[in-house]
Amino acid sequence: MIKALAATLQGVWMRASYIGGIRINPLTQIFRDPELEKQYYAIYTESSINFFRLAVVFGCLLYCIFGWLDIYFAPQLKWYLWGIRYFLFLPGSVILFLITYTRLYRRYAQLLAALLCYLAGLGVIIMIIIIPPPMNHNYYAGLILIMIFGYAAARMTFVWATLTGTALVLSYEVAAIWLMDTPRLIFISNNFFFISSHLVGMMAAYSIEYYTRRSFCLMYLLEIEQDKVEDIVLQLQQRSRQIEQDLVLAREVQDIFVHLDIPVYPTKPVRHAPHVEFAQLYQPSEMVGGDFCSIIPITESHVGVFICDVMGHGMRASLIVATIRGLLQQLADEAGNPGAFLTRMNEGFCQIFGEMDEDMFATAFYCVINVRNGLVRYVHAGHPSPYIIRRNSDKVDILVDVDTAHKGPAVGLCRGEVYGSSEAFLGANDVLFLYTDGLIEAMGESYDDYGVDQLQQQLLKNKNRDPAELQEYLLEDARLHMGVPTFEDDVCMLAAERFVPDSTAK
Repeated sequence: MIKALAATLQGVWMRASYIGGIRINPLTQIFRDPELEKQYYAIYTESSINFFRLAVVFGCLLYCIFGWLDIYFAPQLKWYLWGIRYFLFLPGSVILFLITYTRLYRRYAQLLAALLCYLAGLGVIIMIIIIPPPMNHNYYAGLILIMIFGYAAARMTFVWATLTGTALVLSYEVAAIWLMDTPRLIFISNNFFFISSHLVGMMAAYSIEYYTRRSFCLMYLLEIEQDKVEDIVLQLQQRSRQIEQDLVLAREVQDIFVHLDIPVYPTKPVRHAPHVEFAQLYQPSEMVGGDFCSIIPITESHVGVFICDVMGHGMRASLIVATIRGLLQQLADEAGNPGAFLTRMNEGFCQIFGEMDEDMFATAFYCVINVRNGLVRYVHAGHPSPYIIRRNSDKVDILVDVDTAHKGPAVGLCRGEVYGSSEAFLGANDVLFLYTDGLIEAMGESYDDYGVDQLQQQLLKNKNRDPAELQEYLLEDARLHMGVPTFEDDVCMLAAERFVPDSTAK
Protein backbone atom coordinates (compact mmCIF):
# COMPACT_ATOMS: atom_id res chain seq x y z
CA MET A 1 0.00 0.00 0.00
CA ILE A 2 2.82 2.36 0.89
CA LYS A 3 4.54 1.56 -2.40
CA ALA A 4 1.33 2.22 -4.34
CA LEU A 5 0.86 5.53 -2.55
CA ALA A 6 4.48 6.46 -3.24
CA ALA A 7 4.09 5.56 -6.90
CA THR A 8 0.91 7.64 -7.12
CA LEU A 9 2.60 10.63 -5.51
CA GLN A 10 5.57 10.25 -7.81
CA GLY A 11 3.25 10.19 -10.83
CA VAL A 12 1.46 13.30 -9.61
CA TRP A 13 4.80 15.03 -9.05
CA MET A 14 6.00 14.10 -12.53
CA ARG A 15 2.80 15.33 -14.16
CA ALA A 16 3.01 18.55 -12.17
CA SER A 17 6.59 19.00 -13.37
CA TYR A 18 5.47 19.79 -16.93
CA ILE A 19 3.23 22.39 -18.49
CA GLY A 20 2.52 21.71 -22.14
CA GLY A 21 5.62 19.52 -22.32
CA ILE A 22 7.91 22.19 -20.77
CA ARG A 23 9.60 21.43 -17.45
CA ILE A 24 8.79 23.56 -14.40
CA ASN A 25 9.35 23.49 -10.67
CA PRO A 26 6.05 22.09 -9.36
CA LEU A 27 6.22 24.21 -6.18
CA THR A 28 7.16 27.59 -7.61
CA GLN A 29 6.03 26.96 -11.24
CA ILE A 30 9.27 28.57 -12.41
CA PHE A 31 10.55 27.18 -15.72
CA ARG A 32 13.66 25.05 -15.50
CA ASP A 33 15.05 26.87 -18.52
CA PRO A 34 16.34 30.28 -17.27
CA GLU A 35 16.04 31.88 -20.71
CA LEU A 36 12.45 30.74 -21.04
CA GLU A 37 11.67 32.05 -17.54
CA LYS A 38 13.19 35.40 -18.46
CA GLN A 39 11.11 35.52 -21.62
CA TYR A 40 7.95 34.64 -19.70
CA TYR A 41 8.63 37.29 -17.05
CA ALA A 42 9.12 39.98 -19.69
CA ILE A 43 5.90 39.07 -21.52
CA TYR A 44 3.92 38.70 -18.30
CA THR A 45 5.10 42.07 -16.97
CA GLU A 46 4.40 43.86 -20.23
CA SER A 47 0.92 42.35 -20.58
CA SER A 48 0.03 43.09 -16.92
CA ILE A 49 1.20 46.67 -16.67
CA ASN A 50 -2.08 48.38 -17.61
CA PHE A 51 -4.11 46.16 -15.31
CA PHE A 52 -1.62 46.79 -12.49
CA ARG A 53 -1.91 50.55 -12.95
CA LEU A 54 -5.68 50.28 -12.70
CA ALA A 55 -5.34 48.09 -9.61
CA VAL A 56 -3.02 50.64 -7.94
CA VAL A 57 -5.52 53.44 -8.55
CA PHE A 58 -8.47 51.36 -7.34
CA GLY A 59 -6.63 50.03 -4.26
CA CYS A 60 -5.35 53.48 -3.37
CA LEU A 61 -8.88 54.92 -3.56
CA LEU A 62 -10.26 52.21 -1.28
CA TYR A 63 -7.40 52.66 1.19
CA CYS A 64 -8.02 56.37 1.34
CA ILE A 65 -11.84 56.22 1.36
CA PHE A 66 -11.78 53.99 4.42
CA GLY A 67 -10.27 56.96 6.21
CA TRP A 68 -13.80 58.12 7.11
CA LEU A 69 -14.04 55.07 9.42
CA ASP A 70 -11.21 56.52 11.46
CA ILE A 71 -13.51 59.36 12.51
CA TYR A 72 -15.96 56.90 14.10
CA PHE A 73 -13.62 54.26 15.52
CA ALA A 74 -10.70 56.41 16.71
CA PRO A 75 -11.52 60.13 16.44
CA GLN A 76 -8.80 61.06 18.91
CA LEU A 77 -6.20 59.27 16.76
CA LYS A 78 -7.52 60.17 13.36
CA TRP A 79 -4.57 62.41 12.46
CA TYR A 80 -2.13 59.59 13.14
CA LEU A 81 -4.24 57.24 11.10
CA TRP A 82 -4.63 59.75 8.27
CA GLY A 83 -0.90 60.31 8.34
CA ILE A 84 -0.47 56.62 7.53
CA ARG A 85 -3.12 56.70 4.85
CA TYR A 86 -2.59 60.06 3.16
CA PHE A 87 1.00 61.02 3.90
CA LEU A 88 2.71 57.65 3.70
CA PHE A 89 0.69 55.16 1.65
CA LEU A 90 -0.88 57.62 -0.81
CA PRO A 91 2.43 59.27 -1.87
CA GLY A 92 4.05 55.85 -2.06
CA SER A 93 1.27 54.63 -4.35
CA VAL A 94 1.60 57.70 -6.56
CA ILE A 95 5.36 57.19 -6.82
CA LEU A 96 4.85 53.52 -7.72
CA PHE A 97 2.23 54.47 -10.32
CA LEU A 98 4.72 56.85 -11.96
CA ILE A 99 7.47 54.23 -11.82
CA THR A 100 5.32 51.94 -13.99
CA TYR A 101 6.09 54.30 -16.89
CA THR A 102 9.84 53.75 -16.53
CA ARG A 103 12.17 50.89 -17.39
CA LEU A 104 12.80 50.41 -13.69
CA TYR A 105 9.35 48.92 -13.20
CA ARG A 106 9.85 46.26 -15.88
CA ARG A 107 12.94 45.09 -14.07
CA TYR A 108 11.57 45.17 -10.49
CA ALA A 109 7.82 44.81 -11.11
CA GLN A 110 7.29 41.94 -8.66
CA LEU A 111 9.36 43.53 -5.88
CA LEU A 112 7.57 46.87 -6.22
CA ALA A 113 4.12 45.22 -6.20
CA ALA A 114 5.11 43.22 -3.11
CA LEU A 115 6.35 46.37 -1.33
CA LEU A 116 3.09 48.18 -2.11
CA CYS A 117 0.97 45.37 -0.67
CA TYR A 118 3.20 44.86 2.35
CA LEU A 119 3.33 48.59 3.19
CA ALA A 120 -0.47 48.78 2.91
CA GLY A 121 -0.83 45.80 5.27
CA LEU A 122 1.85 47.11 7.63
CA GLY A 123 -0.03 50.41 7.78
CA VAL A 124 -3.17 48.55 8.89
CA ILE A 125 -1.17 46.58 11.48
CA ILE A 126 0.25 49.83 12.89
CA MET A 127 -3.29 51.21 13.06
CA ILE A 128 -4.35 48.10 15.02
CA ILE A 129 -1.44 48.63 17.41
CA ILE A 130 -2.07 52.32 18.14
CA ILE A 131 -5.88 52.08 18.33
CA PRO A 132 -6.99 50.88 21.76
CA PRO A 133 -9.20 47.80 22.04
CA PRO A 134 -11.90 46.95 21.36
CA MET A 135 -12.05 49.45 18.47
CA ASN A 136 -8.90 48.06 16.88
CA HIS A 137 -10.61 44.70 16.33
CA ASN A 138 -12.60 46.33 13.52
CA TYR A 139 -9.44 46.80 11.43
CA TYR A 140 -8.52 43.13 11.09
CA ALA A 141 -10.81 42.79 8.06
CA GLY A 142 -8.66 45.38 6.28
CA LEU A 143 -5.74 42.94 6.35
CA ILE A 144 -7.86 40.31 4.60
CA LEU A 145 -8.81 42.81 1.87
CA ILE A 146 -5.17 43.72 1.35
CA MET A 147 -4.23 40.05 1.15
CA ILE A 148 -6.97 39.42 -1.45
CA PHE A 149 -5.70 42.44 -3.37
CA GLY A 150 -2.17 41.06 -3.33
CA TYR A 151 -3.17 37.63 -4.58
CA ALA A 152 -5.74 38.63 -7.17
CA ALA A 153 -5.13 42.21 -8.34
CA ALA A 154 -1.48 43.11 -7.85
CA ARG A 155 -0.37 40.77 -10.67
CA MET A 156 2.26 39.15 -8.50
CA THR A 157 3.51 35.68 -9.28
CA PHE A 158 2.71 32.84 -6.91
CA VAL A 159 6.12 33.05 -5.24
CA TRP A 160 6.00 36.82 -4.65
CA ALA A 161 2.35 36.78 -3.57
CA THR A 162 3.07 33.95 -1.11
CA LEU A 163 6.10 35.74 0.31
CA THR A 164 4.12 38.96 0.72
CA GLY A 165 1.15 37.20 2.33
CA THR A 166 3.44 35.25 4.67
CA ALA A 167 5.25 38.45 5.65
CA LEU A 168 1.90 40.07 6.54
CA VAL A 169 0.83 37.05 8.59
CA LEU A 170 4.13 37.01 10.51
CA SER A 171 4.02 40.77 11.05
CA TYR A 172 0.51 40.48 12.47
CA GLU A 173 1.57 37.58 14.73
CA VAL A 174 4.47 39.61 16.12
CA ALA A 175 2.20 42.62 16.74
CA ALA A 176 -0.60 40.57 18.26
CA ILE A 177 1.67 38.62 20.59
CA TRP A 178 4.34 41.09 21.64
CA LEU A 179 3.17 44.61 20.85
CA MET A 180 -0.43 44.59 22.12
CA ASP A 181 -2.67 42.74 24.47
CA THR A 182 -4.97 40.67 22.23
CA PRO A 183 -7.64 38.56 23.90
CA ARG A 184 -7.12 34.88 23.29
CA LEU A 185 -10.46 34.28 21.58
CA ILE A 186 -10.02 37.34 19.35
CA PHE A 187 -6.48 36.21 18.55
CA ILE A 188 -7.66 32.70 17.64
CA SER A 189 -10.60 33.96 15.60
CA ASN A 190 -8.56 36.51 13.69
CA ASN A 191 -5.81 34.01 12.97
CA PHE A 192 -8.33 31.47 11.71
CA PHE A 193 -9.76 33.83 9.12
CA PHE A 194 -6.43 35.52 8.40
CA ILE A 195 -4.46 32.31 7.82
CA SER A 196 -7.37 30.70 5.95
CA SER A 197 -7.50 33.71 3.64
CA HIS A 198 -3.76 33.37 3.18
CA LEU A 199 -4.03 29.70 2.18
CA VAL A 200 -7.02 30.29 -0.11
CA GLY A 201 -5.15 33.20 -1.70
CA MET A 202 -2.13 30.95 -2.28
CA MET A 203 -4.32 28.41 -4.04
CA ALA A 204 -5.91 31.11 -6.17
CA ALA A 205 -2.54 32.62 -7.05
CA TYR A 206 -1.15 29.18 -7.92
CA SER A 207 -4.12 28.42 -10.16
CA ILE A 208 -4.01 31.82 -11.88
CA GLU A 209 -0.30 31.53 -12.57
CA TYR A 210 -0.64 27.93 -13.75
CA TYR A 211 -3.09 28.85 -16.48
CA THR A 212 -1.13 31.98 -17.34
CA ARG A 213 2.01 29.93 -17.78
CA ARG A 214 0.05 27.28 -19.63
CA SER A 215 -1.15 29.88 -22.13
CA PHE A 216 2.42 31.09 -22.50
CA CYS A 217 3.64 27.54 -23.09
CA LEU A 218 1.02 26.96 -25.75
CA MET A 219 1.96 30.20 -27.49
CA TYR A 220 5.65 29.35 -27.16
CA LEU A 221 5.15 25.88 -28.63
CA LEU A 222 2.93 27.36 -31.34
CA GLU A 223 5.69 29.79 -32.29
CA ILE A 224 8.13 26.89 -32.47
CA GLU A 225 5.74 25.02 -34.76
CA GLN A 226 5.19 28.18 -36.80
CA ASP A 227 8.95 28.52 -37.18
CA LYS A 228 9.07 24.92 -38.34
CA VAL A 229 6.24 25.59 -40.77
CA GLU A 230 8.00 28.70 -42.05
CA ASP A 231 11.17 26.67 -42.56
CA ILE A 232 9.17 24.03 -44.42
CA VAL A 233 7.45 26.72 -46.49
CA LEU A 234 10.84 28.24 -47.29
CA GLN A 235 12.16 24.85 -48.33
CA LEU A 236 9.05 24.26 -50.41
CA GLN A 237 9.45 27.66 -52.04
CA GLN A 238 13.06 26.85 -52.86
CA ARG A 239 12.01 23.49 -54.26
CA SER A 240 9.15 25.15 -56.10
CA ARG A 241 11.56 27.61 -57.70
CA GLN A 242 13.81 24.71 -58.64
CA ILE A 243 10.84 22.84 -60.08
CA GLU A 244 9.80 25.95 -61.99
CA GLN A 245 13.31 26.26 -63.39
CA ASP A 246 13.23 22.57 -64.31
CA LEU A 247 9.83 23.05 -65.93
CA VAL A 248 11.10 26.04 -67.89
CA LEU A 249 14.01 23.92 -69.09
CA ALA A 250 11.63 21.04 -69.86
CA ARG A 251 9.39 23.45 -71.78
CA GLU A 252 12.35 24.70 -73.81
CA VAL A 253 13.39 21.12 -74.55
CA GLN A 254 9.82 20.17 -75.46
CA ASP A 255 9.54 23.22 -77.72
CA ILE A 256 12.56 21.86 -79.54
CA PHE A 257 10.83 18.48 -79.82
CA VAL A 258 7.57 19.95 -81.04
CA HIS A 259 9.07 22.55 -83.34
CA LEU A 260 8.90 21.40 -86.93
CA ASP A 261 12.38 21.17 -88.35
CA ILE A 262 10.88 20.30 -91.73
CA PRO A 263 8.41 23.01 -92.80
CA VAL A 264 8.41 21.72 -96.38
CA TYR A 265 9.10 18.32 -97.94
CA PRO A 266 11.16 17.55 -99.87
CA THR A 267 13.34 19.94 -97.93
CA LYS A 268 14.74 21.16 -101.25
CA PRO A 269 11.77 20.96 -103.57
CA VAL A 270 12.43 20.67 -107.31
CA ARG A 271 10.88 23.36 -109.44
CA HIS A 272 7.52 22.34 -110.93
CA ALA A 273 7.52 19.20 -108.71
CA PRO A 274 4.90 18.38 -106.06
CA HIS A 275 5.78 19.12 -102.42
CA VAL A 276 4.10 19.27 -99.03
CA GLU A 277 4.17 22.23 -96.64
CA PHE A 278 3.56 21.76 -92.94
CA ALA A 279 2.10 24.03 -90.25
CA GLN A 280 1.93 23.19 -86.58
CA LEU A 281 0.41 24.77 -83.42
CA TYR A 282 0.94 23.52 -79.89
CA GLN A 283 -0.87 24.87 -76.81
CA PRO A 284 -0.07 22.96 -73.58
CA SER A 285 -2.50 23.33 -70.69
CA GLU A 286 0.43 23.49 -68.26
CA MET A 287 4.09 24.42 -68.48
CA VAL A 288 4.77 21.17 -70.32
CA GLY A 289 2.32 18.82 -72.00
CA GLY A 290 1.67 15.39 -73.37
CA ASP A 291 0.83 16.13 -77.02
CA PHE A 292 3.45 15.59 -79.68
CA CYS A 293 3.83 15.63 -83.44
CA SER A 294 6.73 14.96 -85.75
CA ILE A 295 7.67 14.86 -89.42
CA ILE A 296 9.74 11.82 -90.43
CA PRO A 297 11.72 11.86 -93.72
CA ILE A 298 11.60 8.47 -95.44
CA THR A 299 12.59 8.82 -99.09
CA GLU A 300 12.75 11.65 -101.61
CA SER A 301 9.07 11.16 -102.36
CA HIS A 302 7.73 9.79 -99.06
CA VAL A 303 7.36 11.53 -95.72
CA GLY A 304 5.87 10.29 -92.45
CA VAL A 305 3.51 12.39 -90.30
CA PHE A 306 3.04 11.40 -86.66
CA ILE A 307 0.81 12.86 -83.91
CA CYS A 308 0.03 11.49 -80.47
CA ASP A 309 -1.72 12.41 -77.24
CA VAL A 310 -0.36 10.93 -74.02
CA MET A 311 -2.77 10.17 -71.18
CA GLY A 312 -2.90 13.15 -68.81
CA HIS A 313 -0.79 16.24 -69.05
CA GLY A 314 2.00 18.01 -67.21
CA MET A 315 5.43 16.68 -66.29
CA ARG A 316 4.51 12.99 -66.29
CA ALA A 317 2.99 13.20 -69.75
CA SER A 318 6.01 15.13 -71.05
CA LEU A 319 8.32 12.34 -69.85
CA ILE A 320 6.26 9.80 -71.78
CA VAL A 321 6.45 12.08 -74.81
CA ALA A 322 10.25 12.04 -74.52
CA THR A 323 10.11 8.23 -74.48
CA ILE A 324 7.92 8.17 -77.59
CA ARG A 325 10.32 10.51 -79.35
CA GLY A 326 13.12 8.08 -78.56
CA LEU A 327 11.06 5.23 -80.01
CA LEU A 328 10.48 7.24 -83.19
CA GLN A 329 14.21 7.52 -83.69
CA GLN A 330 14.77 3.81 -83.01
CA LEU A 331 12.05 2.80 -85.48
CA ALA A 332 13.05 5.16 -88.26
CA ASP A 333 14.00 2.23 -90.54
CA GLU A 334 10.41 0.97 -90.46
CA ALA A 335 8.76 4.36 -90.93
CA GLY A 336 7.74 3.50 -94.50
CA ASN A 337 5.23 0.86 -93.30
CA PRO A 338 2.60 2.55 -91.07
CA GLY A 339 1.15 -0.67 -89.64
CA ALA A 340 4.50 -2.25 -88.81
CA PHE A 341 5.80 1.07 -87.50
CA LEU A 342 2.98 1.50 -84.96
CA THR A 343 3.06 -2.20 -84.05
CA ARG A 344 6.74 -1.97 -83.14
CA MET A 345 6.11 1.28 -81.25
CA ASN A 346 3.37 -0.38 -79.21
CA GLU A 347 5.73 -3.24 -78.29
CA GLY A 348 8.49 -0.85 -77.24
CA PHE A 349 6.04 1.26 -75.24
CA CYS A 350 4.68 -1.79 -73.41
CA GLN A 351 8.19 -3.01 -72.58
CA ILE A 352 9.04 0.33 -70.97
CA PHE A 353 5.81 1.06 -69.11
CA GLY A 354 4.19 -2.38 -68.85
CA GLU A 355 5.52 -3.09 -65.35
CA MET A 356 4.08 0.07 -63.83
CA ASP A 357 1.10 -0.18 -61.47
CA GLU A 358 -0.84 2.45 -63.38
CA ASP A 359 -1.81 2.00 -67.02
CA MET A 360 0.10 4.26 -69.39
CA PHE A 361 -1.06 4.81 -72.93
CA ALA A 362 -1.11 7.30 -75.78
CA THR A 363 -3.47 7.73 -78.70
CA ALA A 364 -1.63 8.10 -82.00
CA PHE A 365 -2.10 8.59 -85.71
CA TYR A 366 0.62 7.92 -88.25
CA CYS A 367 0.57 8.23 -92.00
CA VAL A 368 3.01 8.11 -94.90
CA ILE A 369 2.39 10.62 -97.68
CA ASN A 370 3.56 9.97 -101.22
CA VAL A 371 4.36 13.53 -102.20
CA ARG A 372 4.33 12.75 -105.93
CA ASN A 373 1.00 10.96 -106.35
CA GLY A 374 -0.77 12.00 -103.12
CA LEU A 375 -1.33 8.48 -101.76
CA VAL A 376 -1.72 8.49 -97.99
CA ARG A 377 -1.27 5.23 -96.06
CA TYR A 378 -2.34 5.67 -92.48
CA VAL A 379 -2.99 3.86 -89.22
CA HIS A 380 -5.08 4.75 -86.18
CA ALA A 381 -4.29 3.97 -82.55
CA GLY A 382 -7.36 5.27 -80.75
CA HIS A 383 -6.73 8.81 -82.00
CA PRO A 384 -9.35 11.31 -83.26
CA SER A 385 -9.78 10.93 -87.00
CA PRO A 386 -8.04 13.63 -89.09
CA TYR A 387 -9.72 15.59 -91.88
CA ILE A 388 -8.83 16.24 -95.48
CA ILE A 389 -9.85 19.69 -96.65
CA ARG A 390 -10.75 19.38 -100.36
CA ARG A 391 -10.24 22.92 -101.53
CA ASN A 392 -11.04 22.20 -105.15
CA SER A 393 -14.37 20.50 -104.36
CA ASP A 394 -15.60 22.55 -101.36
CA LYS A 395 -15.85 19.69 -98.91
CA VAL A 396 -14.13 18.25 -95.87
CA ASP A 397 -13.65 14.49 -95.60
CA ILE A 398 -13.02 12.69 -92.34
CA LEU A 399 -10.25 10.14 -92.52
CA VAL A 400 -11.77 6.96 -91.12
CA ASP A 401 -10.82 3.32 -91.41
CA VAL A 402 -13.03 1.63 -93.99
CA ASP A 403 -11.94 -1.77 -92.71
CA THR A 404 -12.82 -1.98 -89.01
CA ALA A 405 -10.04 -4.52 -88.57
CA HIS A 406 -7.58 -1.67 -89.08
CA LYS A 407 -8.88 0.26 -86.07
CA GLY A 408 -6.36 -0.29 -83.29
CA PRO A 409 -6.36 0.58 -79.59
CA ALA A 410 -4.21 3.28 -78.05
CA VAL A 411 -0.50 2.57 -77.87
CA GLY A 412 0.35 0.80 -74.62
CA LEU A 413 -3.05 -0.74 -73.91
CA CYS A 414 -2.67 -4.10 -75.64
CA ARG A 415 0.66 -5.81 -75.81
CA GLY A 416 1.11 -7.83 -79.00
CA GLU A 417 -1.41 -5.75 -80.93
CA VAL A 418 -0.88 -5.79 -84.72
CA TYR A 419 -1.97 -2.59 -86.46
CA GLY A 420 -3.19 -2.57 -90.05
CA SER A 421 -3.15 0.43 -92.39
CA SER A 422 -5.69 2.10 -94.66
CA GLU A 423 -5.32 4.36 -97.68
CA ALA A 424 -6.60 7.75 -98.80
CA PHE A 425 -5.71 10.29 -101.46
CA LEU A 426 -4.42 13.82 -101.00
CA GLY A 427 -5.14 15.84 -104.14
CA ALA A 428 -3.64 19.07 -105.38
CA ASN A 429 -3.94 21.85 -102.77
CA ASP A 430 -5.67 19.50 -100.34
CA VAL A 431 -4.86 19.89 -96.66
CA LEU A 432 -4.48 16.98 -94.26
CA PHE A 433 -5.55 18.32 -90.83
CA LEU A 434 -4.50 16.41 -87.69
CA TYR A 435 -5.36 17.39 -84.10
CA THR A 436 -5.60 16.11 -80.53
CA ASP A 437 -8.76 15.82 -78.45
CA GLY A 438 -7.91 18.88 -76.36
CA LEU A 439 -9.46 20.92 -79.18
CA ILE A 440 -12.77 19.09 -79.64
CA GLU A 441 -13.20 18.50 -75.88
CA ALA A 442 -12.96 22.20 -75.03
CA MET A 443 -16.02 22.60 -72.80
CA GLY A 444 -18.29 25.62 -72.99
CA GLU A 445 -20.22 27.38 -70.26
CA SER A 446 -23.22 25.12 -70.98
CA TYR A 447 -21.04 22.02 -70.50
CA ASP A 448 -21.08 21.25 -74.21
CA ASP A 449 -17.90 20.26 -76.05
CA TYR A 450 -16.52 22.13 -79.03
CA GLY A 451 -17.04 18.84 -80.84
CA VAL A 452 -16.17 17.32 -84.21
CA ASP A 453 -19.24 18.77 -85.92
CA GLN A 454 -18.29 22.36 -85.11
CA LEU A 455 -14.68 21.64 -86.05
CA GLN A 456 -15.72 20.24 -89.42
CA GLN A 457 -17.98 23.24 -90.06
CA GLN A 458 -15.18 25.67 -89.28
CA LEU A 459 -12.75 23.75 -91.48
CA LEU A 460 -15.18 23.98 -94.37
CA LYS A 461 -16.02 27.61 -93.69
CA ASN A 462 -12.35 28.60 -93.56
CA LYS A 463 -10.96 26.12 -96.09
CA ASN A 464 -9.15 28.80 -98.07
CA ARG A 465 -7.21 30.16 -95.11
CA ASP A 466 -3.51 29.53 -94.85
CA PRO A 467 -3.02 26.42 -92.61
CA ALA A 468 -1.10 28.35 -89.96
CA GLU A 469 -3.75 31.07 -89.95
CA LEU A 470 -6.48 28.40 -89.84
CA GLN A 471 -4.94 26.82 -86.76
CA GLU A 472 -4.82 30.15 -84.93
CA TYR A 473 -8.43 30.80 -85.90
CA LEU A 474 -9.59 27.41 -84.59
CA LEU A 475 -7.74 27.93 -81.33
CA GLU A 476 -9.41 31.31 -80.79
CA ASP A 477 -12.80 29.91 -81.81
CA ALA A 478 -12.44 27.17 -79.17
CA ARG A 479 -11.56 29.82 -76.57
CA LEU A 480 -14.70 31.77 -77.46
CA HIS A 481 -16.71 28.57 -77.06
CA MET A 482 -15.23 27.98 -73.58
CA GLY A 483 -15.49 31.60 -72.45
CA VAL A 484 -12.01 31.39 -70.87
CA PRO A 485 -8.54 31.76 -72.40
CA THR A 486 -7.03 28.56 -70.96
CA PHE A 487 -7.59 24.96 -72.00
CA GLU A 488 -8.06 22.08 -69.58
CA ASP A 489 -6.13 19.74 -71.88
CA ASP A 490 -3.22 20.13 -74.27
CA VAL A 491 -4.03 21.13 -77.83
CA CYS A 492 -1.90 20.18 -80.81
CA MET A 493 -2.71 20.76 -84.48
CA LEU A 494 -0.71 19.73 -87.54
CA ALA A 495 -1.59 20.54 -91.14
CA ALA A 496 0.02 19.12 -94.31
CA GLU A 497 -0.82 20.96 -97.54
CA ARG A 498 0.11 19.28 -100.84
CA PHE A 499 1.11 21.67 -103.57
CA VAL A 500 1.06 20.36 -107.13
CA PRO A 501 2.11 22.54 -110.08
CA ASP A 502 -0.52 22.83 -112.82
CA SER A 503 1.52 20.73 -115.27
CA THR A 504 1.62 17.78 -112.84
CA ALA A 505 -1.63 18.23 -110.93
CA LYS A 506 -3.38 15.06 -109.80
